[in-house]
Amino acid sequence: AIEAQQSGGGRSALFSGVRPAVGGGGYLLEPLSQASFAHGGSMRLPFDASLAAACGCSGEAALSTPECEVRFFQLDANACRTDLAKMLGHVKQQCEDNEEETLGAVMFTCGGRSERFFGEDMVDAKQFQAAFPTKPLIGF
Repeated sequence: AIEAQQSGGGRSALFSGVRPAVGGGGYLLEPLSQASFAHGGSMRLPFDASLAAACGCSGEAALSTPECEVRFFQLDANACRTDLAKMLGHVKQQCEDNEEETLGAVMFTCGGRSERFFGEDMVDAKQFQAAFPTKPLIGF
């Protein structure tokens, strides 16, 4: 999987996702790299106190392996662009349908949505600007 990502030009990021088997919720995503695997192919997953607590482990039980779900995720830069364009279009349409005005926005994007991932800088901000060309945007 790592070799496939590298041969694809790095525009498709691979992650392992861990979450408690009980209670659902979101996955804690960790980027996959060669360092994610031990000699022989076994995988190393991060397991800290907050994840242990989320999995229902405390005290001595936190030292054992709790029941968690593990999934693999592959993020594609073009799919991420498309998804954000759809979300911004939905917001714009909702404002128009409800006769509301968007005054501006505060955007908090994932640090992984960078120039390295997209192949260009400020992709999310540029998409907001395309959808709302006269509105201010601040964010991190």
